[in-house]
Amino acid sequence: MARLDYFAPGVYVEEIERGSRPIQGVSLSVAGFVGFTEDIRGDAQLFEPQLITDWSQYLECFAKPGSDGFTDFGAYLPFAVRGWFENGGGRCWVVSLGTQLPLPSSQKTTTEERPALTEVKTVSQKPSLSFSIKPEEQENGRINVLVQPDDPLPTDDPDEEAFDTGEYFKLTLMQGENILKEVRTVEGQEQEVDAVYRHLSMSAEPEAGVFVETALQESQYINIEVLSSEGMPLSR
Repeated sequence: MARLDYFAPGVYVEEIERGSRPIQGVSLSVAGFVGFTEDIRGDAQLFEPQLITDWSQYLECFAKPGSDGFTDFGAYLPFAVRGWFENGGGRCWVVSLGTQLPLPSSQKTTTEERPALTEVKTVSQKPSLSFSIKPEEQENGRINVLVQPDDPLPTDDPDEEAFDTGEYFKLTLMQGENILKEVRTVEGQEQEVDAVYRHLSMSAEPEAGVFVETALQESQYINIEVLSSEGMPLSR
């Protein structure tokens, strides 16, 4: 009913429809996927959402060159994203948690095994870290930097286990077969300890570790420079 114009005093009757209003539809055509991927390259970043519009773009961001996009350890995420597009899905957001599943404690490498030195690159095979001997230590000979997978920092709660994203590693400084010793301040006192740096991460603000560049600032023997984009994990 048309609204009346109230130009004079009096009693007016106006009928108002009280039917419920329809709920406006919201698009449900954008999905989100979180998991492990074969690689992290291009515009993609570790732990950061990346907009993906088709399978070919997924391969450019989360697969090795020439690969089909699936991992050798059977990660679910590539299958989920591929199925999304094959079933008519449109845009989606993908977050990579890394390129390797966390290893069980029984399979983690011990210090005594001393695996061969790894080439320090990111998962996309780009330079990640640069080491140089400090000038005052150069006359003492060559220093080897041993890179190994490591655990995240333990939590304050002994009953709670820190989530291992697979990004953490440790550095051991060696000369020949011997681990170097250096003086550090431990609980307010200077102590001679092994030159081993644990729970390291390539991220400047890791959730359960120490930024590698920050940790190595106190090294007696070497300087370190981070060459890769922030957060890119080391290749295993």
